[in-house]
Amino acid sequence: TFLHSKKSSNSKDWQNMATVKGSGNSSTIKTYNTTDSKPFNGINYYRIKQTDNNGSYTFSQIKQVTINDKQQPINIYPNPATDIITINCTNAKHLSIVDYLGRVVYNNIDNNINRLSLNINHFAKGVYVVVIETANDVITKKIVKE
Repeated sequence: TFLHSKKSSNSKDWQNMATVKGSGNSSTIKTYNTTDSKPFNGINYYRIKQTDNNGSYTFSQIKQVTINDKQQPINIYPNPATDIITINCTNAKHLSIVDYLGRVVYNNIDNNINRLSLNINHFAKGVYVVVIETANDVITKKIVKE
């Protein structure tokens, strides 16, 4: 079994974002994560294609996310950073940071986040995506940990 994360800007033409080997037959619920590190500006459509070992496949429901960097000003500095970053945003409902493998390395669910100073010195060097959810949008910004 394989799970393919797909994305589209028009819900017709799909790109593969990631492929993960599934666990096969399982009686327990399994969780898989994928992060879109390069979302389209505007409407993004996402779905999962599950391919079984016999070649048959099914699709999940399509989920829609709107990305609009111009609507909500987000400032993250310094970038690149070595230890402390400051994130300025307006009324974020949820903020998370995801590594290049799609693992959530920081998660904040406090409502109305406007400014956050965060120590990232324990993060491995590399590129991360800051995901900020507001009442109307999901905004992503890349940061580099040196």
